[in-house]
Amino acid sequence: MTDRIGQPQQQPSPGTQPDTVTFYWLATIQTDDGHRITCDGTMTAVPGTHTRLSTTRALLADLKERHGGLTVLCLYLEQNDISALPRPVAGQ
Repeated sequence: MTDRIGQPQQQPSPGTQPDTVTFYWLATIQTDDGHRITCDGTMTAVPGTHTRLSTTRALLADLKERHGGLTVLCLYLEQNDISALPRPVAGQ
């Protein structure tokens, strides 16, 4: 996928682009011809320059370029940082 916000990327290595945040996205769309497609990827944003809104708009623009007219059925976007997940508490 070509990232409209940053550089073309597949799975970036953490810390390879200083001062950026990588988001993971998952989208289910329906094209104008009725096909339903689920796709996912990552996008890089620069804090202070890009917002969640501008990142989402860039993602939607890329999906429209790739698939033509579409309807978004489900869109999931969050920071791609597994280390930020809560850790289980011992004894629970």
